[in-house]
Amino acid sequence: MLGNEQAAAVADSQQADYFRGFLSGLRADLESDLAKQVRRLTASQNAGDLGAVNVLRRAIRTAEGDLRAVVGMVDALDGRFPQAPDLRTG
Repeated sequence: MLGNEQAAAVADSQQADYFRGFLSGLRADLESDLAKQVRRLTASQNAGDLGAVNVLRRAIRTAEGDLRAVVGMVDALDGRFPQAPDLRTG
């Protein structure tokens, strides 16, 4: 039975690593999109386009919430499945 538990633990760890990588990519995409929205907001503010400013502020708040959610998911994964040290380096 110990072999099955160990195999399950390895599979869980591999799955956590996969999702950690997926979420890392998603986080990078969200951060990039957020930076673009902030630049657009600044340009809209400078141009005095209040309609665009309101829309962009809402979009930025949504993007920030999405980013917080992704960071929370990564933190939860790290808490449940700490990353093993990379033995190939060093």
